[in-house]
Amino acid sequence: MTNKKWQIVWLLPLIWLSLFSGEKVGAQSVSYQTYKYGTSENSMASGYYARPAEVTVQNGQYLVTMTIKTKKALTAWPVTVLSVAGQLPSNVKKTKDSNFYYYAYSFYSQDLSKAVSSKIKIDVPGTYQATHQISFKFDQASLPSLKKASASQKTASQNSTSKEKTSQASQTNNSSSDAAVAKQVLDLEKEVKAKEKKLDKKEDTLAARAQSLNQRSQAVNAASQRNFFFLLFGGILVLSLFVLDILGLIYLMRKSKQQKEQ
Repeated sequence: MTNKKWQIVWLLPLIWLSLFSGEKVGAQSVSYQTYKYGTSENSMASGYYARPAEVTVQNGQYLVTMTIKTKKALTAWPVTVLSVAGQLPSNVKKTKDSNFYYYAYSFYSQDLSKAVSSKIKIDVPGTYQATHQISFKFDQASLPSLKKASASQKTASQNSTSKEKTSQASQTNNSSSDAAVAKQVLDLEKEVKAKEKKLDKKEDTLAARAQSLNQRSQAVNAASQRNFFFLLFGGILVLSLFVLDILGLIYLMRKSKQQKEQ
């Protein structure tokens, strides 16, 4: 009896997984191209997309997982997906390492033989902000086989779609919150830059005033030195004349005395 109980305990997780995971078949690494929307020209956003994509068959349709890889110098997760294949991205995961930021997301499609359209937003603060329409073309030879979903799979797909919509609504709210926070950060950066400019102007004004005072002080010192030399020279001249007068007076007195003695 004890062994049977343990067997039941071990089997329960497997039963739950089989009921709720749905069919997931044929995971494949599939190469793809990133074009300007409606053309066969490479998009400027092509370099942001890591390759290959991972494509699986789940509940009778393709589940595509893609990753956007950006350098840290472009700030945190500068590229976000607004829509892909007519839906919001699901299973969005943001990770990073010492050099790059990774933005992984998934979407469902029943047909990857045609170009898949997507709308992305690129926001590098202070450098580049724009919204781009792009399209993906997947390598058909690498795609896994797409099987029709059974009736039970359709039910699971409906449940998955309902959960996906709930997840999408939650992600939309999170995106709005992220946008509000990003706007607040940009506003703070602008305010800080404005204050820095004002401080720079004040510093320039103070430096100019200090330079002007220094020049005036130098001019006053130069004038004082000139006046000092003039006074010194005048004093020496007056003293010399005074000494000469005394010597002349002494000479006259001696001469007068000599004349009287004769």
